[in-house]
Amino acid sequence: LVSVIIPTYNSANFIKEAIDSILNQTYKNLEIIIVNDGSTDNIDEVMDPILKMDQRLKYLIKPNAGLGSARNFGINNSKGKYILPLDADDMFEQSFVLKAVQNFEDNEKLKVVYCEAEFFGAKIGTWSLPLYSRKKMLLTNLIFSCSMFKRQDFDRIGGYDETIMYEDWDFWLGLLKNEGEVYKIPEVLFYYRQHKEGSLMNQLNKKDIIHKKSLEKIFLKNEKEFFKFYGNPIEIELERQKFERILNKPIIKWVYKSRNHFVFRLIAKFLK
Repeated sequence: LVSVIIPTYNSANFIKEAIDSILNQTYKNLEIIIVNDGSTDNIDEVMDPILKMDQRLKYLIKPNAGLGSARNFGINNSKGKYILPLDADDMFEQSFVLKAVQNFEDNEKLKVVYCEAEFFGAKIGTWSLPLYSRKKMLLTNLIFSCSMFKRQDFDRIGGYDETIMYEDWDFWLGLLKNEGEVYKIPEVLFYYRQHKEGSLMNQLNKKDIIHKKSLEKIFLKNEKEFFKFYGNPIEIELERQKFERILNKPIIKWVYKSRNHFVFRLIAKFLK
């Protein structure tokens, strides 16, 4: 059984497309859990006829507490061996679930399966992400949130951290710590909707205190690995700049933004 978790917050205009992309999957052993995270739009009205389409659909309602909380709530109410988060405005190609499950069943060492992706909506084109490596993953998130993983791994690490931003990045770092393989299906099977106003991360003021605290918490959770891979703070900055060139976009200079830990102060000193 695969449990697809679809949190929704004021996404009534898009959610049917997301749900249809799952109902149309060639793999049929699914449960589809939609989590209304305190929406203020007409989502209940939109969901009423949708819920009658298929008995595999479940609709849960909770007070608004953010994406991590909504995913945790949905997964904790699921029964699947495998978990697949899907944002309410995105879509999967119909063969993704089948191909992901086949890869998991063929390789017990796998922890995460995802695929190539494309943007649609206000922006179109390939979503280019470098292949996963643990070292690179410490600097920036290389796996989008809508990727499949095992329920047992979710339980093992305690789910998403609801206290921070970048909850999916933090989740992958925790899930993949010390063990496990990642597989990227070499086909475009996921479609990420771009909105004209931009994403939450694009709108975020990078000086926001929540942003700083979140990044510091991610660092401290993985502190030993930072020392292992990046003993020299200059190397951290060089790696970050290289990623910027590869991705053709800025990567957050988060490693030396905080002043609450001696490592951050040391790195800030080197980079002045």
